[in-house]
Amino acid sequence: MPREELFVVSKVAAEHKTYEQAKAGNREAWRTLEEAYKEGKLKAIGISNFQISDIESLVKTAKIKEMADKYGVTVPQLYIRYTIQLGAVSLPKTGNAEHMKSNAQVDFEISAEDMEVLKNFKKIENYGESSGFPVYGGKL
Repeated sequence: MPREELFVVSKVAAEHKTYEQAKAGNREAWRTLEEAYKEGKLKAIGISNFQISDIESLVKTAKIKEMADKYGVTVPQLYIRYTIQLGAVSLPKTGNAEHMKSNAQVDFEISAEDMEVLKNFKKIENYGESSGFPVYGGKL
């Protein structure tokens, strides 16, 4: 099997760390994974079976968070504004009234330079079996 067709998934077993170690370790692990991704050593970074608070904690340390902070907005607001500036339809979904209100507060402009940064994030080239779906297969 060619290396480019191989997709390895790994995780740290919960019994190897305490909650506090996991909390701190997840942030550090995420930063390390981002570095490896930028260096082309990883095809994708993903999370699974995380509590909402854990995901929010990771988002706070993700590189995209730096840009959201620059504009004084949340990461979802930045994503929504980005799609609007691309001329695409943005359809955020939530059942939470506060999130709906927040999602509508996108009356800021992402600079041309930052739009280029966002447009040029390294794209995932292969989603394996899911590549047939338009959203993953680059057909949209």
